[in-house]
Amino acid sequence: MSLRSKVFIFFALLLFIIICKWFFFNKYESDVLLEEMESRGSVLTRMLAQLNSNPLISLEIDRLEQQLDATLNEKDVLYSRLYNRNLKVLAATNRQEEQWIYSGKIKTDTEIHLYKDEMVASAPIIIED
Repeated sequence: MSLRSKVFIFFALLLFIIICKWFFFNKYESDVLLEEMESRGSVLTRMLAQLNSNPLISLEIDRLEQQLDATLNEKDVLYSRLYNRNLKVLAATNRQEEQWIYSGKIKTDTEIHLYKDEMVASAPIIIED
């Protein structure tokens, strides 16, 4: 085997190793970022649910709206809305959605759904009588 073919094989193997490391590192990095994003969404929704329980009991809609608007200061939050057990929107960062009634099921746990360009996180506010 000539020196030229040995050098070519060496650089071909080196290039293959670099590409494999890049591929596996890229996959690992995206998994870590996804986990961090899910954790952040879960924490934000649980904190918002806890903060809104007192104004919800006393039906202080202005305070609910202020707290929802404050979530928009987070760089990753696009919108927030709060609805009751009948799925009627009580407060929303998009004021046009207020008094709308959504269809679907009532959330009982913190849920995170990933879509192409966004993550939707939701958490229930459970107030026992």
